[in-house]
Amino acid sequence: MIKKILVGKKGDKRYYRENEKVVNTRFGKIDAKIVEKAKDGDLLASDHAEKYTVYTADFIDKYKKMGRGAQMVPLKDIGHVIARCGIGKNSIIIDAGSGSGGSACFFAHVAKQVYSYDNNNENIEKVKKNIYLLGLNNITTELADVYEKLPLKDNTADLWFLDVTEPWNAIHQFKKVKIGGWIVAYSPSTSQVQEFVNAIPEEYLITEISEIIVRNWKMQGKISRPDGFPLSHSGFLVFVQRLQ
Repeated sequence: MIKKILVGKKGDKRYYRENEKVVNTRFGKIDAKIVEKAKDGDLLASDHAEKYTVYTADFIDKYKKMGRGAQMVPLKDIGHVIARCGIGKNSIIIDAGSGSGGSACFFAHVAKQVYSYDNNNENIEKVKKNIYLLGLNNITTELADVYEKLPLKDNTADLWFLDVTEPWNAIHQFKKVKIGGWIVAYSPSTSQVQEFVNAIPEEYLITEISEIIVRNWKMQGKISRPDGFPLSHSGFLVFVQRLQ
């Protein structure tokens, strides 16, 4: 498990994991015992005299080092879902499919409880490892086909997040979500979005179909310009609210 982060002045970033004997950096090594005893903000020197600032690893530091198999939903999209649906400490979320557990774990970081389902046992095992890495205790993972009946009562969830190939095949189970709650489908192609949208019954309201684009900027001295290409298409988000 990652415990501490070391950041060099030249942007070099290294992770100290428990039970390591040495932290290898781009500019030399640092004895792990020294890192273990260091306080947040301490400066440590490598054996090449390069200095590193130490701080305790936070959730986002550990999240970025999660084990990955299936491609994870980017943070730009997860953040929009959390904000758009008003997810908070009392929220209950269904996540399907689990994939590597990126969405489920981030939702669990801000919500009360997450139920994550996948029909691939390898994915479920990877999610369990990532849950341990992040120290989460409010995720229930289960091997299940989300197109079939889920082991969860109706009117339970505030949000159902669908990252599956055919989200329209799960519509018959949308009553797992409370009235006023949200169903959000994440799909990479417009054809998937169209089929999902066209299948939504009248008792559900489509409130938004969006694509989140992020553009970073470089500002140094008198320089002010976009920094490289924008982080554009990853997937489309379809927001559906249950009304009946």
